[in-house]
Amino acid sequence: MRTLDFTTPDGTTWTATPADVAKAAESLLMDGTMVMSPEEVEALAERERETHVLHVALIRALVERAVERGIVGR
Repeated sequence: MRTLDFTTPDGTTWTATPADVAKAAESLLMDGTMVMSPEEVEALAERERETHVLHVALIRALVERAVERGIVGR
């Protein structure tokens, strides 16, 4: 079976099968990122990272409040 070896920006090396490539292409086409410029994709990824950080902070604050009120213990 043919495979595609590639390296991500963080230096991790991966091997993808034709099915992996097809799934990635379908996913990108369906969400519109395949027609985005690299800068647009990077901006989208940055927004996703920022959203993740916000969600983690919100959950931590919620858990801390629950601990303070005795709803849950540590």
